[in-house]
Amino acid sequence: MYLRNWHRKAFTLVELLVVIAIIGILIALLLPAVQSAREAGRRTQCKDNLKQIGLAAMAHNDTQKFLPSSGWGYKWTGDPDRGFSTNQPGGWMYNLLPFIEQSATHDIAKGSPNKPLARAQMNTVVIPTYNCPSRRTGYDALAKGDSPFTESEYNADDSIRATAGQARSDYAGNGGTNQQVTTGGCMPPSGSDTNTGFSARTHYATNCNWWSPDMNGVTFAISTITLKKVTDGLTKTYFCGEKSLQPRHYKGGGPADNGAMYAGHDWDNLRWGGKDGNNTNKTPPTNADMQPLHDKDDTDDNYGRLNFGSAHPSTCMFVMCDGSVQEVSYSIDAATHWKLSNRRDGYHADIP
Repeated sequence: MYLRNWHRKAFTLVELLVVIAIIGILIALLLPAVQSAREAGRRTQCKDNLKQIGLAAMAHNDTQKFLPSSGWGYKWTGDPDRGFSTNQPGGWMYNLLPFIEQSATHDIAKGSPNKPLARAQMNTVVIPTYNCPSRRTGYDALAKGDSPFTESEYNADDSIRATAGQARSDYAGNGGTNQQVTTGGCMPPSGSDTNTGFSARTHYATNCNWWSPDMNGVTFAISTITLKKVTDGLTKTYFCGEKSLQPRHYKGGGPADNGAMYAGHDWDNLRWGGKDGNNTNKTPPTNADMQPLHDKDDTDDNYGRLNFGSAHPSTCMFVMCDGSVQEVSYSIDAATHWKLSNRRDGYHADIP
């Protein structure tokens, strides 16, 4: 019987290199498409988050008859036993918790004999609705150190400025065009929450020369803004949007992102579309008044910490006062952005 002698020819080195090169080219061609598809999914989730926030704000308004307040300042965090109005030291994200099915988090310190510790525990709770997946999720949403607070980290004035373990958000309420934060004597003093004679409204009117109950944002220190006061129109005024943050601080809690998201009026949870020094400006904004919509800049810690901005390539997302979600291009005219941040300037600006 004749047996044919079969010889198997192996690949040459050149052939292997050609195959490897082809695979590399295909990967290079496909990778941008994969990344683009992933970012599209993240943008959709971000829009869904803002939609939930917008619906929650509307539900808050239906129940309380005003948009959520931004509390007392960075040294104060949410207290479930103090309602939703000017007596509530916590900020707008804390006040929305019951309206995004997070009542359990909102009520952690309810009736507690040791509220500083209970509120410290609350401040470590990450809420996925408050995070944009293009920037960070879950574990990354905790401030640098990623360890829970202890009771000793709270001082006598209920400060929440410890650096580790606080849940953070990628969204910020629209503070208007008056770029101010609560510092120094503007902050209610220690013990104010247990002083039956304390009036937050009187305190702010007396100690904060920039504060007015008619400031032109929609949420700020002890605000109670009704929809009727959004005179430029609910579809033409921001309620909240994504906040600017330098990429190197996405996981590290940099400036304007190092406090608990449940705290009161501060640049961690509010941003502004202008930087004018008063809140009665109803004339066209000057260049000095405008605050542009920032994209990413990683060279100066002071850059963008008061601005809206996002981790998306070319747009920043906002939810308007009617609950609708809009994508705003970084190329938006600064004056238009100013007008969309001001609820009562009279210009009724449209998003391009």
